[in-house]
Amino acid sequence: MPISITNKLTSKQRDVTQGIVIGMLVSFAVVIYGALANPFEYSEPQSLIERLVIYAYGMILPTLSLIIAVGRVAKHRFFSAKDIDGSSYYEQSERVRRLQSVLQNTLEQFCIVMSVYFLWAFIMPADYMSLIGLISVLFFIGRILFMRGYDKGAGARSIGFSLTFYPSVLTVGAIIIYLFYRTFT
Repeated sequence: MPISITNKLTSKQRDVTQGIVIGMLVSFAVVIYGALANPFEYSEPQSLIERLVIYAYGMILPTLSLIIAVGRVAKHRFFSAKDIDGSSYYEQSERVRRLQSVLQNTLEQFCIVMSVYFLWAFIMPADYMSLIGLISVLFFIGRILFMRGYDKGAGARSIGFSLTFYPSVLTVGAIIIYLFYRTFT
């Protein structure tokens, strides 16, 4: 009789798994819809300038997410006598360490989407460009959920992480499949 993996997982691990699965399913649905349905009705031919504009529009919400994360740290530091001088002067509070962890993760995700959106904008056919706008919205929603859930633990922030990470993974996978198909057919 096979052993169920859920019997071996802790409650936190089950919560994280649930968030990841939900995030992956939503991400998969949005990526498929954005890539194949072309809801913004982009069409060929597109100039490099038009593709750059799509990329730039797609980066607005991820950039806003990063600004919010930086702003949360700055606001906390300003209103905290203990943390106002920064980490190089005194030991930081738990709160500022958590805010910096959120900022660090947001910066990591931001770096990934900068590359992924750029690759998608300049490699994929024009009628697939709607994906950038849709996963940009998903990124923003994911970052807000991640920020709001961070203090509640890994399970509470897992869906937010999933909504920012898995669209990028799926998009890179789609680019690789497209390039492979284009190269060998």
